[in-house]
Amino acid sequence: MEPYKNKFFPNDLRYNNSSDSKTLFIKNLPFDTTSEQITDLIEKFGKIKEIRIANKDGKNRGYAHVEFFEETSANNALLFKSPTIGGRQLVIELANSEYSYPNLNK
Repeated sequence: MEPYKNKFFPNDLRYNNSSDSKTLFIKNLPFDTTSEQITDLIEKFGKIKEIRIANKDGKNRGYAHVEFFEETSANNALLFKSPTIGGRQLVIELANSEYSYPNLNK
């Protein structure tokens, strides 16, 4: 399955199948989202290595990183149409490996 190519932003990493990222960045999560809910939603695309839900002072910050064992799994997850958790429309992107992410728990 060939990923969708965005005609307005052809170099957008979310649609770039040549990216070597195995990690997704998921945002707009409800603040009570659990790793089990994310697993239930995403595991159909491949075996998940790790889920990191960002939190501050013990409170969910509304985004997470999901790392797969294979990059094809991450790319396939980008094709997911209208993913939702708790009634909220999620935004799923490839995590940009060019930047180092700050500690998610600060």
